[in-house]
Amino acid sequence: MLQIKNSYNTNNSKKHYNKIANFYDNLSTYYDKKWWYNNPDSRHIKFYVSEIIYSNILSGKKVLDVGCGTCDTAIKLALKNCNVVGLDISSNMLLVALNKISKNEISQISLFKGNVEELPFINNQFDCIISEFTLNYVNNPNKAIREMLRVLKKDGKLFLVISNLKPIYIIFWEFLIGNWKFIREIKKRKGEISFPYSNVKAKFRRFSFNELKDIIDNLPILTKKIIGTHSISGFIAYPLLILELFINNLKNKKFDFNDVDHFIKIKGEKIVYNIFKKGEKIDKYFNKIGRDIIFIGTKI
Repeated sequence: MLQIKNSYNTNNSKKHYNKIANFYDNLSTYYDKKWWYNNPDSRHIKFYVSEIIYSNILSGKKVLDVGCGTCDTAIKLALKNCNVVGLDISSNMLLVALNKISKNEISQISLFKGNVEELPFINNQFDCIISEFTLNYVNNPNKAIREMLRVLKKDGKLFLVISNLKPIYIIFWEFLIGNWKFIREIKKRKGEISFPYSNVKAKFRRFSFNELKDIIDNLPILTKKIIGTHSISGFIAYPLLILELFINNLKNKKFDFNDVDHFIKIKGEKIVYNIFKKGEKIDKYFNKIGRDIIFIGTKI
């Protein structure tokens, strides 16, 4: 029987992490449908990052997903015959994940409630560790990465995904729509995230490409690849997506903006993913200004 194992001691936890847990507990009901999948930009990010991680992890590996959320990536890897352990700080997110795992009748995923800075696992336990945007919430990213390395086997793969401090195409679009608050927060290196269904907020810190590299350089990790996602291709992908939708509707002598979301869900992921993949040849020269940063390394 699937269950969530609690390794999170709220009495000893810092106030910061309780706020993060509260934020995602409130968000859990809306997370899959409204946070990611009704937001084209976020949905394509998730799809693109997931594809990169999926293609770099072999079948049969034991994987730890730190900050697993509702377990989209974990489920995808489990269907690839990986044994996956998901850890998250939010009880409600884990309950949503538990329901999805049960519906998919997946047996090779186990769930833990816990804190990335105090992982409840023995040393050298996992072949691969994934951390998608978790580092943007932690108090001490250096300590969090060291904890991940502690439980990662020698020669094991580490995947870190963070939101970049200087995401040029996001700054460009936010500038166009006059979102000066976002630009000021980027400039001051601070910010909060919220969602429109509650007044609950959480602190969210972006890291620059060089900051992540400085942390990594002082740890026993051999860097395999650092990708600054869609720094240039981000300017191309979305206009092309809407243009194709517009052309398809003109052929039918109609254009209904209500069809945009449907079109993106059915065809958009593959279209935008292919643009991003082709764009990597250009984007790699602009890693420092990518929307997000994906780090792939090996423990030595």
